[in-house]
Amino acid sequence: MMLRTLVVFSLIAAVLLAVANVSYAQGVNVDAKAIDQAVKKGVDYLKGLVKPDGSFIGTAQHEGLYPEGTTAFVLFALLKSGFVDRNDKIIVNGFSYIRGKPFKAVYSVSLLILALEARYAPKPKKAVPVPEPEKKKSEKGMITVPPPPPEKVVRGNFKKKAPPQDRKLLDDAVKWLLSKQQGNIWRYPGGMPGAEAPDSPGGGQMAGMEDFSNTQYAMLALNAARRLGYPIPPNVWVKVADYCIKYQQDKGPEVEWFPVPAADFPIAKLRKMRDKYLKELTTAIKKHNKEVKKAHRQGKDPEDAGLTKDGPKTSVPKPELFKDKKYGAEKKKMYARGWAYLPSGTLPHCGSMTTSGVAAMVICKDALEGAGKYRAYKKKGDKSIRDGCAWLAHNFTISSNPGRSGIWHYYYLYGLERAGVLSLVRLFGKHNWYEEGVRHLLGAQGGGGAWPGSGNCSELSNTCFALLFLKRATTPIIATPEDDTFTGEDLFGGGGHRK
Repeated sequence: MMLRTLVVFSLIAAVLLAVANVSYAQGVNVDAKAIDQAVKKGVDYLKGLVKPDGSFIGTAQHEGLYPEGTTAFVLFALLKSGFVDRNDKIIVNGFSYIRGKPFKAVYSVSLLILALEARYAPKPKKAVPVPEPEKKKSEKGMITVPPPPPEKVVRGNFKKKAPPQDRKLLDDAVKWLLSKQQGNIWRYPGGMPGAEAPDSPGGGQMAGMEDFSNTQYAMLALNAARRLGYPIPPNVWVKVADYCIKYQQDKGPEVEWFPVPAADFPIAKLRKMRDKYLKELTTAIKKHNKEVKKAHRQGKDPEDAGLTKDGPKTSVPKPELFKDKKYGAEKKKMYARGWAYLPSGTLPHCGSMTTSGVAAMVICKDALEGAGKYRAYKKKGDKSIRDGCAWLAHNFTISSNPGRSGIWHYYYLYGLERAGVLSLVRLFGKHNWYEEGVRHLLGAQGGGGAWPGSGNCSELSNTCFALLFLKRATTPIIATPEDDTFTGEDLFGGGGHRK
């Protein structure tokens, strides 16, 4: 019985470890300690910018006009860093500042919702795990049962720990954001810098326009609200999915196939597989711990009895999901088709907006599957996600925003992180987006901890974007119990290998 238990445990554990990075830096050829050091320096830089009233104000035009949004952005980055506690004075004061301000912009309110969720999410792990205290002799050989998936933890935390003022803030913010959805997506609700008509979504040629930039933040925020238990009407997702499919490029060059699990499988199926493994792993660990306790009662050392803290060392063949028809997946042709900022076609398709399209479509797929409304989108929707990822692979770069070189560089990098995490893609074609991005960001950080500003964004904003990328801060649609990052790389079809 003991041997069988150990074999079961090792099989399940090996499968899970093949799927997940135990820490967010594992599996990539970068210095994990250097990531932590860079994040800590960036956090210290941001903390040094706080104003006496708890706000943060950037120096770029848009940042100065919307201090509430800039403050929420910094709070979000600090909470996701792993170095700032949810009850830290800087967090408390920041939220107090925001509560006293009216809602003015889609970006600001969306970032507020993201910061609220981050406040109640499990604390992010550091790249280099903190050593556990020396265990008592009676605990030697015991294995900790994995916690519930983070999406369940954050909902429980918010329900149990959020005070009425945070509940009201979320409710007010979500209602405001929903009220600002245009025909399909979002735009500035008025007062946009440079707008000719302050009460319209845009002035002059942009009057009535909708844009993918405001939209990506609104989508991330509403998805966060959904995780917290806030009901979002299905029609919200339907409108966005319709827009994404309609305004994606019609044609593009064929790209060599690579796995895009969020498009290749029903998300509900992936989540069911994750839950099954989690349940079996928990059962196996409990049986393992029972055997450890038995060894202690008999006066035996668990390691001498073969019960090491990591379980027996063995290997598990990776499932060939794209070769075995029983998994219901097949390799489909991929074409590089991206998105632009506006639907009018006057601006080029680019990286920052294509990452927006991929993220928005994955969020729509997950939400509409849950509402039983994705059947109408399945073929076109999955192709939209797959081809958006193909565009990112075909035009891949870390050094600039492809299609809009010279502007919105760090904004694009954070978008690339979102697209990678949400689509469950580790490699865009042959590019390990996280590894390449980390190398670039570690080399670009200034001595004071900030990342350089640009014409569109100050050091403050670019530092937030950089920290969010380094921490892989986007909450995945399916997370393992190991590290909140479920790439699906090996379990759902490979496309590369661990280093």
